Amino acid sequence: MAESCIGPGVVGPTAGASPYGQQMYPGTPTHMGPMTSKPGLASTFYMPETIRAEIYQRNDDIFLTTDLRQYPDLPENVEMYSELTPLEGAAPHAMATSFRATHRASAEHYALRRLHSFAGVPTKRLELWKQIDHPNIIRLHDVFTTKAFGDHSMMLVYDYHPACVTLMNKYLSGGGGGAVTDGNGAFHDPFSSDPDAPRPYTHQKNAMLRAVACGALLPEAVLWSLLVQLTAALRAIHTAGLACRSLDPTKVVMNGCRVRIAWCGVADALHPNTNDVGQAQQDDLTALGRLALALACRTIHCDNLPASMELVARTYSADLKNLILYLLSTSAARRSVTDLMPMIGARFYNQVEALERRADAFEEQLAREIDNGRLLRILIKLGIVNERPE
Repeated sequence: MAESCIGPGVVGPTAGASPYGQQMYPGTPTHMGPMTSKPGLASTFYMPETIRAEIYQRNDDIFLTTDLRQYPDLPENVEMYSELTPLEGAAPHAMATSFRATHRASAEHYALRRLHSFAGVPTKRLELWKQIDHPNIIRLHDVFTTKAFGDHSMMLVYDYHPACVTLMNKYLSGGGGGAVTDGNGAFHDPFSSDPDAPRPYTHQKNAMLRAVACGALLPEAVLWSLLVQLTAALRAIHTAGLACRSLDPTKVVMNGCRVRIAWCGVADALHPNTNDVGQAQQDDLTALGRLALALACRTIHCDNLPASMELVARTYSADLKNLILYLLSTSAARRSVTDLMPMIGARFYNQVEALERRADAFEEQLAREIDNGRLLRILIKLGIVNERPE
């Protein structure tokens, strides 16, 4: 007898299995509660719209066919990969580009990161990256060099997660329009020829005030969910003796409620001789603090730290403020990602509870589909024994 997840001996020794146990299906478990996504009895037969929309979005992204003639400069094949499709817009003088590709042998999709005109060789650290398998890190599978693009390029092969969006596009690209801001809310002085001219304090302050006035600030529960997942990823990376080196809004992606760090290992490929991993891990914590502050203020323009922390203190709890201050501190004391656990506190259990409820929802949907081909099999059997010619 199979052992239950809550311990053996739950089912008594005299209990007998029903001969109809595999042909009868119970209703929705009581702990799931009623579903209100569809009126009437429709919710009994169909999955919730949120799950359906999420799955459809992923399928659309996977099966979306792209006219490869739009990219005549891309090679048809790169080693064992074909059907390369850019994952981002082409930027002039870019040092790296990313593609979705199909493995010709397995027909599985992968994400490729190309390092332009880079004739390096895979290092030991990249081998360590291949061994990291974490739910909040996009896994690195392979590294090779190629001349398919007309130069010596290094290709890093990662898992492909469809329908992902970066934190930059999801939360931080909603700046106000107008003549002095672009789509990312960046300031541009029309009277200055220097594109890197410093932004005035009024622009930073007004951007934060607009976010407060419009109610665009993220709920604190969302911020803690993001931070718990990111700290879990950093803990796995630092435990392996590595450093992320790429923790910024353009390198962290979301798919549903899941957060993943993308393109891990690229910095180690570009700078293989960097030996100060300890300092790089400290920089990871500082980068996490900057990311948390940007998400809390809903803007990447947080150069004025006192004004930004004033907004955080006025809007969120003291625990979140203290966590950000700890991550951004420049003291000589060595910081560790494990030191963040007391600051997160009981909010970690809220994250576990949310994951378990999500698992319950998917398990309940799976139970409905466990024998969904039974009616078709019965019809096929009846069609075989039926002697009518039609």
